Amino acid sequence: MARRLALMVDGRVQDLDLTRGPGGVFLVEVDGETRRVELAPNGGGMHRLRVDGRLTDVHIERAGRGLRVTVGGRAHEVAVHRGTAADGAGLDGATFDEGERVVSAPMSGVVTEVLVEAGAAVRQGDPLLVIAAMKMNNEIRSPLDGVVRSVHVRVGELTEHGALLVVLEADGEPLD
Repeated sequence: MARRLALMVDGRVQDLDLTRGPGGVFLVEVDGETRRVELAPNGGGMHRLRVDGRLTDVHIERAGRGLRVTVGGRAHEVAVHRGTAADGAGLDGATFDEGERVVSAPMSGVVTEVLVEAGAAVRQGDPLLVIAAMKMNNEIRSPLDGVVRSVHVRVGELTEHGALLVVLEADGEPLD
């Protein structure tokens, strides 16, 4: 039986289905395409990753509440959510760790205002930022009462649909 996951890599979310095959092989389905994946530890955080027969060395380490995966000298921030990005109210409701919620771009556009910073307390419905799209300013609001853990965009930045904007922690959850 396949396990449904939402994988956030560098602020972009991708749904996938993961099925364990024989001999430590995983079948990973992304966008209707299935890949045969093997991952074997090599010690010290190093792993040998084989995707459809192509071998690559990767380094995997814990980074805060997620992972930092380095492939070919390029590091990627990774978080995993059980279920799909569409669970609940889409990514705006996805929980990537206990008490942590992400707010993602509901459309492509340009960030025209950032109204919060890390550490700021917010209430459900408070505006976090503004994205201009199709000649309209769209306020992106907090889905919960909590604290801004991090802001991942700047004024003038072009965002794509689904891009990570802000990470929040629900009230009652301490900041690290």
